[in-house]
Amino acid sequence: MIMYKLLLMLAISYQLFAVSPVIAHFVKSDSGIGAVLHVDPGDDPEAGEESSIIFEFKDVNNKFSLVNCECLLVIYKEGQEIYSDKLLPVAPDQNLSSVTSFVFPEKNVYKLKLNGKSSENVYPEFQLEYDVRVAREAKLNTEADEEVFAPNMIIITAGLLITIFTIGGFIVKNRAGNKS
Repeated sequence: MIMYKLLLMLAISYQLFAVSPVIAHFVKSDSGIGAVLHVDPGDDPEAGEESSIIFEFKDVNNKFSLVNCECLLVIYKEGQEIYSDKLLPVAPDQNLSSVTSFVFPEKNVYKLKLNGKSSENVYPEFQLEYDVRVAREAKLNTEADEEVFAPNMIIITAGLLITIFTIGGFIVKNRAGNKS
């Protein structure tokens, strides 16, 4: 009986924790202005595929706004500037968030530099730097789907089989105990 309960708990734990996503955000701050960097998809960009570079700003004095910020994002690869653009708010009512689309050309470590200053002098100039590692290359959809699908199906199938056999064994054991 104890063995079946242990196996049941093991099977349930396996189902809950076998496939867990990894989420990483990068936080930097300077002169009282901070920003969280998130790079979609999943903070693990693929070379050759469009990524969304998302900044969410915080200000200790609550004076920062992208509307009055001359914020420039510059992306470097091996010390060479490969992209620059002004950051704009996501929407008029969301003036602390910005999204920029960018295609990282190849696997490498890229430096993202964000320089900002207030157009109305309500907060000090700031500079934030982030290193973004691009370790994967875009693949054909069928190859990428097979890479993700096959291992996950094996894990899910194994977990389900363990759960079914554990519950089935528990039911058989209880029925045998009730007949006595």
